[in-house]
Amino acid sequence: MSDTPITPALTPEEWKDAIRDRAGMAEAMQRAWGTDAATGDEHALAALCLIYQPFGFTQEEAEWTRSLAKQWAEYDREWGEDDVRLASSVAAKIAALLPPTP
Repeated sequence: MSDTPITPALTPEEWKDAIRDRAGMAEAMQRAWGTDAATGDEHALAALCLIYQPFGFTQEEAEWTRSLAKQWAEYDREWGEDDVRLASSVAAKIAALLPPTP
């Protein structure tokens, strides 16, 4: 892991514009990468944009998050069902953006 600070990808105003105009985002993707967001290519594009980046995810982080969710499920003293479900969801999302392990 790097100690380099990770800065936000977009300013709050840029996020607001991007979220407001999802169709415009899909159009920009089509122009920039020749991909069609309507076919679900956003997921693949996100994974490719994150790989090898300091702000991307690692297999170690995905495994740690899965392990944390499992521990919470086993030792359900302080953590509720929603916490376990959320941690499991985050782990699955991180893992889905990573290349397969050899």
